Amino acid sequence: MPCVVAVGSPNWDTMAYVPDSFLSEQGLPRGDATPFSDSNDFERLKAAAAAVSSSLVSQCGGCACNTAKVLACLGCDTAFCGSLGSNSVGQCFREGLFQYNLKDLTIQAEDVDTGEVLCLVTPDGERSFAYRTGVASDSLAAADLCEAIDHATKNGPIDLVYFDIYT
Repeated sequence: MPCVVAVGSPNWDTMAYVPDSFLSEQGLPRGDATPFSDSNDFERLKAAAAAVSSSLVSQCGGCACNTAKVLACLGCDTAFCGSLGSNSVGQCFREGLFQYNLKDLTIQAEDVDTGEVLCLVTPDGERSFAYRTGVASDSLAAADLCEAIDHATKNGPIDLVYFDIYT
C-alpha cells in the first residue's frame, strides 16, 4: 500500500449534539463559524455543550489529519506531521494519532496551545462551529519538516506528501 505523509494544522475536534435553543442561548449564529480568542470562554462553551449534549465525541482532526485518518482506514501506511501545542489537548491529539494507527511526526511547539474546534449539531443536522486557533502549520519550520520526512523514509519510500492549505 502507498505511504502518505499528511502535513497541516492539527485541531482537536469535538462534536456535540445540542438542542435548537442552545445556539441562541449562547449567542452563536446558526450554521456559521465563530472564533474565540479567550480560552476560558471557549472552555465554558464546551462545558455548556457537554451539559446539554445527547452525544459528545472528541478526536484528533484538522484537514490533513482527517485525510490521513481516512487513508489509514483504507489501509495506507500513513503519517501526520504538524506542530502541536504544549497543552493537554496536544497530548490527546498524539493519543488520537495512535488510535488511528497514524505515525506521529509532530513537532512540539512551546508556549502555544493546540487549536480546537467545537462542532454543534442541532436535531435537524445543521452544523455550527466555534473554534479557538492554536499553533498552525505555518509554525512548522522547513528544517523540522525535512527532519520528519527523513524519519518517515527510514521505513521505505514515501509515495505522496499531502499538504493542507486552509486560510
